[in-house]
Amino acid sequence: MAAKVLSDNRNLLENNPNAPVLGNPAGDVTVVEFFDYNCPYCRRAKPRIEALLEEDPNVRLVYREWPILGDGSVFAARAALASRAQGKYEEFHWALMGMAGRAEEASVMQVAEQVGLDVAQLRRDMDAPEIDAHIAASMELSRTLGFNGTPSFVIGDALVPGVIEADQMIRLAEEARAASQQLQTGAASYPAALIASITAALGRSVATSTVRALRSAETLASGSRAVISFVIAAVQWPQLISRTWNFMRGPFVS
Repeated sequence: MAAKVLSDNRNLLENNPNAPVLGNPAGDVTVVEFFDYNCPYCRRAKPRIEALLEEDPNVRLVYREWPILGDGSVFAARAALASRAQGKYEEFHWALMGMAGRAEEASVMQVAEQVGLDVAQLRRDMDAPEIDAHIAASMELSRTLGFNGTPSFVIGDALVPGVIEADQMIRLAEEARAASQQLQTGAASYPAALIASITAALGRSVATSTVRALRSAETLASGSRAVISFVIAAVQWPQLISRTWNFMRGPFVS
């Protein structure tokens, strides 16, 4: 179930242009964090995330502003997202995460001034519709993924609620990279549509194991493509059974 949910929402999670991206925008591994500026555990995670980005220069860090801890959190999230219009999201984000005390309107605007933001423009930009859209998407994604608190992470196929140590983040990023590379390497000789179907149905990590098994089976079969037909039939078999059952019971259903 989790693999299917991740597959269905992967593009929105990792490639939504309305989500801030830190780290390496062209990186080969994406880490998504759902967070709140008033969450003490999110602040505790800050040095761990910084350690991850320093250790692994090929990580894309996608931020989902998820303000769930009061009006101050909502104001801070809107201000942070609005700072993108002045090209200062990253600097403002780290400053808000490192501030003392709660994020409230006055304290957030004080930090905005400290990082050199035009606060009058910032207030105007906070009403932009893309900010409403980002927060609404974060609320929906967190519900769909089953997250119930901050911080929460998506790293490859791993759903990670709560704070984790830097070495765990680094290991999960490495595992996600290895799984992606194995899938790409193993998929080279198979139709793209087949690989997409397997990935959507099973998730990236299981799809990698499936492709690896296909390659081993093909080697044993001296390159026979019958194994692919078998996999396609296996994927389609539940649908065939359902359709046949509906057809057979049709005359008996009043």
